[in-house]
Amino acid sequence: MGNKKAISHVFRDCTEINRLWERVDKTFEERVGRQSTREEKLNVPSRKF
Repeated sequence: MGNKKAISHVFRDCTEINRLWERVDKTFEERVGRQSTREEKLNVPSRKF
């Protein structure tokens, strides 16, 4: 019985960590996406010349 409790506790911790990482990934993607679009906007005119 003690084992089941420990496993469920570990599982709950894992889901919490996953939720945290998903949030981190989203913010990171948003930041990187903004940077890449900004760089593309800067690079597009220079490529034409």
